[in-house]
Amino acid sequence: MNELKKIPVIMDVDTGVDDTMALLLAAQSPRINLLAATSTFGNTFTSYATQNTLNALALCGRTDVPVASGTRRPWKKKLRTSPYIHGDTGIGDYVYPENHLDALTGEYAWDLTYRRLMESPDPVVYIALASLTNLATTLRKYPEAKSKIDKVVFMGGELRGNTAGSQCASVNVFHDPDPAQYVLTSDVPFHMCTGAAVTSRVLFSVQDLETWFGGLETEKDRAVLTMLKFYFRKCGAFGEGERHMNPIHDPATVLYLLEPDCYASVPCHCEVELEGLETYGYSLIDLYNIGQWPEEEFNIRYVTVREDKRAYLAQQILKGIKGIQ
Repeated sequence: MNELKKIPVIMDVDTGVDDTMALLLAAQSPRINLLAATSTFGNTFTSYATQNTLNALALCGRTDVPVASGTRRPWKKKLRTSPYIHGDTGIGDYVYPENHLDALTGEYAWDLTYRRLMESPDPVVYIALASLTNLATTLRKYPEAKSKIDKVVFMGGELRGNTAGSQCASVNVFHDPDPAQYVLTSDVPFHMCTGAAVTSRVLFSVQDLETWFGGLETEKDRAVLTMLKFYFRKCGAFGEGERHMNPIHDPATVLYLLEPDCYASVPCHCEVELEGLETYGYSLIDLYNIGQWPEEEFNIRYVTVREDKRAYLAQQILKGIKGIQ
């Protein structure tokens, strides 16, 4: 039997706790060819996100993956980060034994992205786990790069808002709404994994973390357990005991590539609201086509998790973070 062909992937991250888990899952997967990782602001400042990305890849022995630092502030709005969830440096109260720099290319994120896209013989999946600022900058500077993107898989957007700091916008859109609208109107195939329909449907308990990583067999185990316990505490998991269930978010988006039968998707039209004090950054996902858009103007696939696959996906995420194939 022939081995499955690896999926070429570029990951764009604002490496906080959940991005770290997504990087570990993707970098250790035998089915993903991780071409590059680029960083931006969001969960933390870009400088911290860049170093966290380098360290996360080194943690699982993937210093061969080139890393580039990207945008440091939004196109128009004020910079906002999330220390109340991810801690001041993005990774809670965990401290890496050393900082790794060898994989840092010295390029800007959009230049590395363009180079790796054009070098790839096959179209590339662009996984966006942060604001879409780096991707929009890439497409604005290198319009021809669009032809080499198989699809964008984005963690963000909501039918309704959450507590990102806006009553309407999801966090990864709210951090920089204008480039999100730019990408959505660029004709790049776009798959939207929202919190409500995807990432918050795959849940874990503190007891799960202890079972999988509590043995502290490696520094990676210690890092994962320390970061996720901090993250769960900030998200309120400890308030209802160690069996309280909590999402990790970003890894469930990566798993969309690896376990497509566990997800469903439907095409629809989406735009980002760029006006209004209360609605700036709102993802206008017209799931039921109330606006009567013609099919040629459907610009996203709205992804959902199959209800009967939620527990299976949680186990696959834990295995992926652990590095079990």
